[in-house]
Amino acid sequence: MRQQAMRIVAASSLLLLLTCVSAQAQQDSYRVKVNIPFQFNAGQRALPAGDYTIERITRLTAAETLSIRSADGHTSALVRVAPESAAKRQAEAQLVFHCYGDVRFLAQLRGVANGTDLQLPKSNAERRLEREARTRDLRAGDTVAQNAHKYQTVTLSLRQQ
Repeated sequence: MRQQAMRIVAASSLLLLLTCVSAQAQQDSYRVKVNIPFQFNAGQRALPAGDYTIERITRLTAAETLSIRSADGHTSALVRVAPESAAKRQAEAQLVFHCYGDVRFLAQLRGVANGTDLQLPKSNAERRLEREARTRDLRAGDTVAQNAHKYQTVTLSLRQQ
């Protein structure tokens, strides 16, 4: 009888633990939908304009990942991101792109849960464009432009799903 009571207590404890873990995982879930009206690069992938679902996966670790999937399911990308504390709390989530002429790179996801921003590392292509712009300015002797950003920033507001 005592052994059966211990099994019931152990099973109940395990069930309670699993329920808490499941509730925590659902609470940390972060998924947004956005219409991106231009072609852009995410990591090493070029993605066409369209509707996308962006989901934060492998949360609560130093190395996080964003899953970017088109609404039609034809294109997707997995991108490593680095979480960082936001300088100021955002009223709404935003995607930030760095634009070099007609070439756009996804750079940051702002206003994620708990005032966290997710920073994407610069891709090889983006670093190459920065070097080319810096070299062009050095040849032209433009000392002011050497210290300026070589990209424009485009920000899109998101709706959480």
